[in-house]
Amino acid sequence: YKQANKNMDICSISIEEAMETITTLVLEVGNNSKRITAIVTNLKQMTKGDMENLDQKVDINKALQAAVAILDSVIKKHTNHFIIDFTEGLQPIRGNVQQLEQVFINIIQNALESLPNKEKKVIISTKPDHSKNRNSILVVVQDEGVGINIGSMDMITRPFYTTKGDDGGTGLGLSISKTILNNHRGTMQFKSQPLKGTKAIIKLPIEKRVQDQAHHEK
Repeated sequence: YKQANKNMDICSISIEEAMETITTLVLEVGNNSKRITAIVTNLKQMTKGDMENLDQKVDINKALQAAVAILDSVIKKHTNHFIIDFTEGLQPIRGNVQQLEQVFINIIQNALESLPNKEKKVIISTKPDHSKNRNSILVVVQDEGVGINIGSMDMITRPFYTTKGDDGGTGLGLSISKTILNNHRGTMQFKSQPLKGTKAIIKLPIEKRVQDQAHHEK
């Protein structure tokens, strides 16, 4: 059909470009469907306290890149200034790739949706923790959004608490993220100034064999 209609346009673009775009979209649908299946499975296991799948070797930069790729259309909708500042050569951590990707998706999406206009920025950075032991990786997601008021800071990680009202928020994103990070022996904290923005700081231990620790504690 393409050979017989070389000059044909589909939705105002050339048939060659349309075929390339459609192929890419179909592949993305397939890949994201598999990713969704993995995320749902892992969340089910997480809620059952299953620690068996927390011993993968995870490259944090790659996990963040995957989260950013999934959020591509959301990023383009909310900001013209999405900045990535990854430290190269970070040591891997032990955990579950899909679960950590879900944490990053939740945090980044919240940051994007807090922006009042597309000229405000979101900055994602990774770096080694420079505390005394230096055995962790820090992931920082900083936005120039509306911020979080003091009264909500202690509530935002509670199940079903949401500040999005009728905009579709379930109030589960940060609660699930906190549970995942706890299972990875990680932490999450927020620093925020109303009308100036919010900084989410995630700390994850390097090469911790989480499942061995959990079983030992039991």
